[in-house]
Amino acid sequence: MERAAHEVAMLVREHWAPLLRSLIAFSGRVDLAEEALATACERALSAWAGQTPAHPIAGIRRTAQRALIDELRHEKAFARRRHLIA
Repeated sequence: MERAAHEVAMLVREHWAPLLRSLIAFSGRVDLAEEALATACERALSAWAGQTPAHPIAGIRRTAQRALIDELRHEKAFARRRHLIA
């Protein structure tokens, strides 16, 4: 686990800004992009405990995009049902 944590930390330091930029461009939301990227890094730590994949940045980017899409879907669903809560 310690090796995976070190590898993720190195990748994040080197690629955080370009990854974040692409997620902001994808969603138009800085807050959700940052949260999705952090979530992807956490998931990478647990998933890569044994071995780092061949294309780790692509994995982090895709995981972050999926987390972002999920959050946008949740927000849209909540907005549609907001009137039911009131």
